[in-house]
Amino acid sequence: MLCGKGATVGASREPWGFSLIVNGHREGPLLAAALASVEEAASPLVARGIPVELILCLDRPDHYTLAVAKILRQRARWPFRLLRLNHGDLALARNSAVRAARQPWLAFLDGDDLWAANWLEAALALLQCEETPEQLILHPRYNVYFPEPGVLVSPDQGELADPLGVLLADNLWTALSLAHRRVYHRYPYCQNRLQEGFGYEDWNWNLRTVAAGLQHRAVPDTCHFLRRQPQSLGQRSQALGVLVTPLT
Repeated sequence: MLCGKGATVGASREPWGFSLIVNGHREGPLLAAALASVEEAASPLVARGIPVELILCLDRPDHYTLAVAKILRQRARWPFRLLRLNHGDLALARNSAVRAARQPWLAFLDGDDLWAANWLEAALALLQCEETPEQLILHPRYNVYFPEPGVLVSPDQGELADPLGVLLADNLWTALSLAHRRVYHRYPYCQNRLQEGFGYEDWNWNLRTVAAGLQHRAVPDTCHFLRRQPQSLGQRSQALGVLVTPLT
């Protein structure tokens, strides 16, 4: 890939490969749309011969969601791994998926959300133009919410004078991130403890990674589509009035 003034960057790095992780719980047939969006986004990479694996990670799924997952596995465009867990916590489920991943680069999607078709190709293009892509955490530029409409614009960390200070007051990025596997191994998600008054595992993770010197980048001209669910973890956290798990 040509970057900037024609210099090829990243050609000598370890081979590119992606583990695409879809976290599920009680999404039922919504899983079909999520997996279809993953397949579409991954197709340009597969066409270029880049290794891609899909992991469907179900944490304490209901019978309906598990049945849907098994049907989808039979009909998928290419095989995916079904990881069934018993954590009862999205943070721990993500950590288990990280440990199971076999490719160097990881990308997350929740089972009721959608990736735009250009997400992975655009993210790879950005990474290939960086001298130290392993220090980056990528997010879509736009997060489009539905069915209740709303748009969250993800800032690029370089646009912020004091990113850590801003993060102390407001979460800037969703958990649908893409980064090198070592990032997730080094900074695992902290378990949500809603009954103790602490949660927002993605917010805590953003704080910790920024404090550690990693760079959160917004990939231009990309978006994710996020479904607002009344019983989602975020909605329950708000209803309970929990605080973001403090840094340790």
